[in-house]
Amino acid sequence: MPMPFGQGYSTTTKRILLCLFLLINVTCMQIIPNDVRYLSGPSGEFTSPEYPDTPSVYIAWNITVDEDHRILLQFLDFELVERNRCNLDILELYDGLFSSMYLIGRWCWDTFNKLNRTIYLSSGNGFFLRLRTHLGNTRKGFKANYSSSKCSHLLLRLLLNK
Repeated sequence: MPMPFGQGYSTTTKRILLCLFLLINVTCMQIIPNDVRYLSGPSGEFTSPEYPDTPSVYIAWNITVDEDHRILLQFLDFELVERNRCNLDILELYDGLFSSMYLIGRWCWDTFNKLNRTIYLSSGNGFFLRLRTHLGNTRKGFKANYSSSKCSHLLLRLLLNK
């Protein structure tokens, strides 16, 4: 007959198990977004939830286009809470379909606005974005659009800035 949890374990073991449980749960909450949205058309526009009044969220977008195409992603508007080291609100962009792919950038208000670059070209047929905002005083969030084309056409458009 199985023992109920806690019986037969020392106080130290119980504390260690509780710490491991909490560590795993907190880590998972930091890594796994509450909501993943999938965008798969040849072009589109998307925003952070309830833009321009984004609430506290932890959300991701997975943008996928045809295999032989690349994505041109442009941020039209961007405003998150201003704090050093991006510890409250943060947007991450990955070149690929998962957060384990190449990290292009990790931005909050001041780091994004210092870039003077709002257009990004994927190396493959996918982008992964992840947004985390905090409880309390939030900002607008972001508004972005994307288009897809064969790589040579997108490079030309990027070079011409059109």
